[in-house]
Amino acid sequence: MALRPHLHKPVGDLSGGLKQRLALALALLADPPILLLDEPTASLDTAARTDFLALLQELKHQGKTIIFSTHRYEEIIALADRVLHMADGKLVADCHPTALVQ
Repeated sequence: MALRPHLHKPVGDLSGGLKQRLALALALLADPPILLLDEPTASLDTAARTDFLALLQELKHQGKTIIFSTHRYEEIIALADRVLHMADGKLVADCHPTALVQ
């Protein structure tokens, strides 16, 4: 997760992307079969977002189930196998990610 070079830094000195990686690393310590993420890239710049999505894709390929909320279409396409679209607390669609374009 590329955290070793920052081992002795206070958490408050880490960038947003590194804080997200650290939070994910801590969550993964218990080896959960499911990850539940709320807007996991919301506070990240473009480069950090790309790196974090690559990390999530690797976890997905390792067999982790990732449930996440996002408003970014590119994240849906990159990670999702299935989309549950909610609006006003109601399920609007249950579909494949590419069906959202229609």
